[in-house]
Amino acid sequence: MPTESLTPVVRTTLTADICRKMVSHLIRGIWSEGEKIPAERELCQKLGVGRASLREALKALEIMGMIETRLGDGTYVCKRSDFFSRPLLWAIASSSEADAGELVEARTLIEVELAGLAAERAIPENLKQIAEQLRNMEKAKKNPQDFVQADVNFHLAIGQAASSSILMNALHLIRNLLQKWI
Repeated sequence: MPTESLTPVVRTTLTADICRKMVSHLIRGIWSEGEKIPAERELCQKLGVGRASLREALKALEIMGMIETRLGDGTYVCKRSDFFSRPLLWAIASSSEADAGELVEARTLIEVELAGLAAERAIPENLKQIAEQLRNMEKAKKNPQDFVQADVNFHLAIGQAASSSILMNALHLIRNLLQKWI
């Protein structure tokens, strides 16, 4: 009887199991962006775990950028684009300026594709939103901060019109990385 298919059993800690279960909830969107997650006592009861293990798991999730604890207010889910960009940010944080150029290149490619999809899929409401953002950019020409925000809103309006959540998430990710790089 061959035994080559046997592999070592993976041992995990209770904290790791709690963390995996909560990550699954966050990634599947069971708790949405900005939503307050249940209090520790309730989470302990639902998961059948002690407070110490839960707190360790929550700290890990906070370090990963998936949740944010607000003293006296509770624990909230961070924006998906923020926590998805963290590992990439770590990977490029000590990289060269050439990598920043590659991020700009990737953003350009994604935005071109989004514009093409928007041209095919936009509904009248999308077109109104794009036009409004163009007007906002025109008004903000003399104020760099307002112009940058209007420009971001313009590109996001195009992304909404494209109706591609995966490409929009990729665009958010790249924009977050560029902002942190800058």
